[in-house]
Amino acid sequence: MAISDVLKSERSSVQVAGTFAESGLIAAIASWCECLQGRQPLLAALKHLAEGLDARAICLSRHSREAGGSVRSVIYNLPSSVRPSVEVTRSYADCVLGRYVDRPRPASVWFSSFTEGNDDPSLEVFQERARIAETVIVALALEEKWADYLEIHLPVAPGGGAQGLFNTLADTLSRTWIRRSPGLFSDAMLASRAQGHSPLREPILSTANPARLSRAEFRVCVLLSRGLSTSSVCSELSISPSTLKAHLRSIFAKTETSSMTELLYLLLAPWKGEDRLAGPAARRA
Repeated sequence: MAISDVLKSERSSVQVAGTFAESGLIAAIASWCECLQGRQPLLAALKHLAEGLDARAICLSRHSREAGGSVRSVIYNLPSSVRPSVEVTRSYADCVLGRYVDRPRPASVWFSSFTEGNDDPSLEVFQERARIAETVIVALALEEKWADYLEIHLPVAPGGGAQGLFNTLADTLSRTWIRRSPGLFSDAMLASRAQGHSPLREPILSTANPARLSRAEFRVCVLLSRGLSTSSVCSELSISPSTLKAHLRSIFAKTETSSMTELLYLLLAPWKGEDRLAGPAARRA
């Protein structure tokens, strides 16, 4: 689909919705299309989308469809004049889609305000701390081994006409993403890590809890560090495999790992200094 055709489609939807600045959003879509053709870095497209949609942050995430699979993200946080600011550091698609996160319909749109009964409160906690009024999840693609999402964090809840706009945007974003140049996501991941990767400075299971794991996630890591298999972890904690999968997905995101092997390496790696592992703390978690 030509960029000019995309812009014509988006221009009509913007005029109907009347929520976002037309010129900014059209420029953002143009940037997105050029990026997917390999003409711009992916992070530049996320920046323009954040600005065009008046978003606080944009996250492009890839969720493995395998049990206990990884989540990888490329994130752009709009610079804030408020200090200290709370930034997006992980994907929250699983919090909004729940059990459907590994089988979304491409071009579908999910709003966090419409989500009910989710067992993972991390998105709600983040939204409160970062003053995010709405998180919109767009399912970009469903492949054999993974699902791709675009996550839009808005400081102001969109108006009534915005839902139709997001549906139109989702169709365009999904169709162009499916036709993207090969290797774009992997290249963006490497660039993002090179520019902003900050490894943990303390053991994951230290009393400081540097990865900010929840109590349930902390328990999982403790048991894995003791050599328990995933089935044994489920038995020990009396949780289902699907619940463990959700915990592992969140742990991977918070520790910036992408597989069980990488996570175990961090859990078992020797640390220098006087860092103390959380023995009693682990039992209380």
